[in-house]
Amino acid sequence: MQGGNRTARVERLIKKEVADILASQVTEPAARAVTVLWARVSPDLQFADVYVSVYGDEEQVSESLTALARCRPFVQRLVGARVRLRRTPRIRFRLDKQYRSAVRVFEILKELEADDSPGGGENSGGG
Repeated sequence: MQGGNRTARVERLIKKEVADILASQVTEPAARAVTVLWARVSPDLQFADVYVSVYGDEEQVSESLTALARCRPFVQRLVGARVRLRRTPRIRFRLDKQYRSAVRVFEILKELEADDSPGGGENSGGG
């Protein structure tokens, strides 16, 4: 399966380059506040969905996604210059909702653990 292997290599390369560009070339703080988690390239290499995570509330998530949409053409050009392909895949930024859900579950578990810890519940002293 050489085609699948190539697609996986392109996905890793796109993820790496987009993360590097966002960290070092993009000046907009809301766009820099994302973490690039992974990329998925279409089988024909026409599109690259880049999945990101944003730490913060819904307003911060919205601001970051809007900022990514604004800087997408710039990121696209730089990826095209760095990645040697016949045609550069069109980058589409996507919020990784599974990651956000996992973080929320972890936060809830920490809250429950804090409530169950000694001194966190009712006073057990007799009277």
